[in-house]
Amino acid sequence: MDILISRWTDLENRFRREVAASPYDRHIIRIALRDSRLKLIRGQRLIFDGAMPEGTLHITSPAQRMTAEFRDPFDFVHLYVLDDYFRALQGTPLRGKRTLVPDLGDVVVSDPLARLLGRELISCYANDPRYAESIGRSLVTHIATLERPGPADGALPPSRLERVQEYVDAHLDDPPTLATLAGVAGLSQSNFAAQFRRATGNGLHDYLLHRRIERAKVILSSTDMPLVELALFVGFQGQAHFSTVFKARVGDTPARWRRNAANMRYEPSKVRRLVSNQLTVNELLTSAQARGARAWLGWSKQELAEKSGVSEKTISRFEMDRSLPYPSTLRRIRAAFEYAGVQFEFEGAIAKGIRVT
Repeated sequence: MDILISRWTDLENRFRREVAASPYDRHIIRIALRDSRLKLIRGQRLIFDGAMPEGTLHITSPAQRMTAEFRDPFDFVHLYVLDDYFRALQGTPLRGKRTLVPDLGDVVVSDPLARLLGRELISCYANDPRYAESIGRSLVTHIATLERPGPADGALPPSRLERVQEYVDAHLDDPPTLATLAGVAGLSQSNFAAQFRRATGNGLHDYLLHRRIERAKVILSSTDMPLVELALFVGFQGQAHFSTVFKARVGDTPARWRRNAANMRYEPSKVRRLVSNQLTVNELLTSAQARGARAWLGWSKQELAEKSGVSEKTISRFEMDRSLPYPSTLRRIRAAFEYAGVQFEFEGAIAKGIRVT
């Protein structure tokens, strides 16, 4: 078959790393069906690192080794397209084993039509395979004729981008204005807006929405905060507005997403490992609780590092489930949260969430 279709979904709110190679005779076209945060690496080359909004395309050429690191739940539709078929759609005749065509490998680009066709493809695939095949061919034809985006000249430098992202995450309850963020970056509003879009592939409004939704997911998965309170906490006008935006971007209501995430938030295996390291229940702390407490308090990782005396790198690795800190390190992180009024709840050795007094 010219096109094979699959779907790759993981709704668990935790770090995941995958390594795979594309088939020797097929391109892989990935379409994000929900917002996510991830890093893509081909060989030793960084392809993408950051927030990937719904509707983003990523194309991998045949016989390429890819590493993907996911920091959020994700949902992708994959199209495995025969090399000959893909190149024929590009309108270039074959010349031996290879053809001189514009190479779309490693392209990462947001495409509204791909978003719509990807959703339609998933909705009809099980019930009407022939219609799904037609949608798939239309989608591949559209993608094959895309032009490779030009280099991101004039993009916001990584150091300034990181400073802006930290500021945004620390002020999601009262989303900062363009003027404020331009000041944080040390640029005029027009230059900042243009450079931010080149660096992230997103406009500022879309990026702010993405971060507010991601903050909401952390709180949903690690606390029992009422939805009406949560909506205001992450900067929405009310529960109705929050629920509408959440469902449009995530594909599920906040209440249903919380129920699906409930079984993932307790992390009993990690708690048992902490108990085996001679920590008492009054000293225990899980990564989900740390994420939820920091989100609730509106602290950046830098602020938590300053208050706890633990490095940002250690905090990042712990929150993404990439490492388990020493007991003394966990004690310092937990003590910083408790001093700010956070209480951690356990039932035996099983985490139940957090409370803020």
